Amino acid sequence: MTSSTTTNTALKQLKYIVSGGFITYLTNVHGEILTLLRQGGWPSYTTQFSVGLCSATVTIFLYLMVYLPRVKGIHPDYQNWRTSPDLSVLVPALTSTIVFGWSSLAVSLSLWSNLDIVRSLIGSIGCYLLMFGLVGLIPVPPLPARL
Repeated sequence: MTSSTTTNTALKQLKYIVSGGFITYLTNVHGEILTLLRQGGWPSYTTQFSVGLCSATVTIFLYLMVYLPRVKGIHPDYQNWRTSPDLSVLVPALTSTIVFGWSSLAVSLSLWSNLDIVRSLIGSIGCYLLMFGLVGLIPVPPLPARL
């Protein structure tokens, strides 16, 4: 990966990192999550669930972007993911962790935090924007040349 490609990728991801970080900061989602985790009961359980799904999302992204190409030497064909033994399991799992993780975070924040519904939705979006921006900074090895 050339220096200009890395710089372009970082600049593209910067908009997600800055906007996600700014939204997260403005809505104080990080503080609200910590408060919910300390409360115990359902607020803590649902917040742990959403944080666990967010962690699973990052883990699946790392597996796809780092482990498969660098360790196993497999460059996934994302357009034909249904025919790949790895991707046919990981793509639905990744989609599920994103949808249910974001939803459970928004529900937890709207029900048990000091944020109203709109701020909870916006704050949850901010968290996921920040996460996607940071994950997008991981350099992916180039595809091998085809003969």
